[in-house]
Amino acid sequence: MTLPKVFKNAGYQTAIIGKWHLGIGNEVKKEWNGELKPGPNETGFDYSFIFPATADRVPTVFVENHRIIALDPTDSIEVDYDKKVGNEPTGKENPELLKMKSSQGKGMIILL
Repeated sequence: MTLPKVFKNAGYQTAIIGKWHLGIGNEVKKEWNGELKPGPNETGFDYSFIFPATADRVPTVFVENHRIIALDPTDSIEVDYDKKVGNEPTGKENPELLKMKSSQGKGMIILL
């Protein structure tokens, strides 16, 4: 028995809005372009609008009930936690890309 199920049994409608870090689905290689479940709805929530991971993990998306919001089917999501996806440089390979100089060689501007 989960808390949302307890509230539903008492006549309430339930929703979760925010970060959900209890897992979505059971598969290791998740298909992010389809229905994402089981998740909050399967634990008893009538409605869910969630951020399914911490901000430092991919994919950085919002999920309403079982689907990613505004997913473009021609630009699908590919995630692999074992190897690099695509040819873009990563911070691990190019740590200099993670640093930003406070003044890019130009004078500092202070606005008052």
